[in-house]
Amino acid sequence: MSLTIEQSKKSAQQLVPRWLRIPDAVAYGGISKSQLYNFIRSGKLQTAKVKGRGDGTRGTRLVDRLSLDRLLESFSD
Repeated sequence: MSLTIEQSKKSAQQLVPRWLRIPDAVAYGGISKSQLYNFIRSGKLQTAKVKGRGDGTRGTRLVDRLSLDRLLESFSD
């Protein structure tokens, strides 16, 4: 079965990326930024740091959406 161009575009719009920037993770999880950082510090969330360029920039912290999903689901049990 092949998808039409419109169906393909609609599917692509529904995709949620695996790795989220901090503001996106806050919005996705419906939690505050301080809660998110507490979860990161306690090791409850998997994150990755994408290094900046070699010019001393700090880089970007990314949150694994699947680990955020698991964490949020653990609160609903």
